[in-house]
Amino acid sequence: MKKLKLVLFSIIVGFISFVIPTNLLVVGSISLSSCNEEVDTPVCVLDYPTLIILKPQKLVFNVFNGDTINFQFIANADEFSQKDIKKIDFIVSYENGKKWDTTWYPDNSEKKSFTKNYDLTISGDSVDKYLMILIRATNIHNHIAQKSVVLNIISRSGLNEYNSVKLGTEYNIDFGQFFNSEENKVYKIAEAKAVGQQYIDFAYAYNISTLSIIISPDNDSYFGIGTGKFKAYQVHTWTTRNATRFKIVSPMTQSEWEVLNNKNIEEKWKTIYSDQKEAKNLFDGLGGSPKAHVLFKTSKNKIGIFRVTSIDGYDDKGYITIDVKVQK
Repeated sequence: MKKLKLVLFSIIVGFISFVIPTNLLVVGSISLSSCNEEVDTPVCVLDYPTLIILKPQKLVFNVFNGDTINFQFIANADEFSQKDIKKIDFIVSYENGKKWDTTWYPDNSEKKSFTKNYDLTISGDSVDKYLMILIRATNIHNHIAQKSVVLNIISRSGLNEYNSVKLGTEYNIDFGQFFNSEENKVYKIAEAKAVGQQYIDFAYAYNISTLSIIISPDNDSYFGIGTGKFKAYQVHTWTTRNATRFKIVSPMTQSEWEVLNNKNIEEKWKTIYSDQKEAKNLFDGLGGSPKAHVLFKTSKNKIGIFRVTSIDGYDDKGYITIDVKVQK
């Protein structure tokens, strides 16, 4: 009788596999390794571990860069077969694509129930706006229980921070030429003239004498119809041309860049007395040239700074990539 029931059970499992798509079976697969065949009717259970997060109590919340967040969680073997916990992974993924993880392996006394108290200090790049924590418990059958926590990173600096802003030269068809630092918005030539004039703080261009150059809209030395001027930008036809001023500063280390805030960026502006309507001869750090760091002050008296991270194409079809920080 017991053998007959086992045959019938195998037929039923085969029928289920036939009528239900394979991709659905993956989610709720039947684990024959947990069947008890010592009884008249075999009992099969899913031997998945369980994971309980005690702290933090919210799965999505705001944090400041530099905060330390306490995580407390418990991974338990499944209720029925009590298959041992093999490992617990704590995986941290940042907005910029960086990732790191740590793994704990329970000792003999922890393989049925593993409790962890772990402090995580928020220390992502200044451009990160969020990070995701994935906690994953795996048992000896490689069955997994996992939960995610999302941390929205709030800057203490008092600055808006924009990463990898791309600005094209006049004949670049992929990237716009004009930048609005208040909203982190890039405009192409036609859109800038039509709807962007009052919001634009600077433009990117290239010529043979100044090489890569960032220009204020009110700069008549570069915008106009004369020889060597950027006529295609049409800035000379605008009715509103904001006045932005620039001061080139010494190249900064990554650490110096990260600690910039509302106060010290203003102090830097005050310590340099001369300003210009343009920042020229910018370099991307290749060939031994330092990466340019440039302070700017908008027509709304907001002080900011940008650093050049790369320049692709030293010509009128190239583009520049910059990181920007500006007062809110």
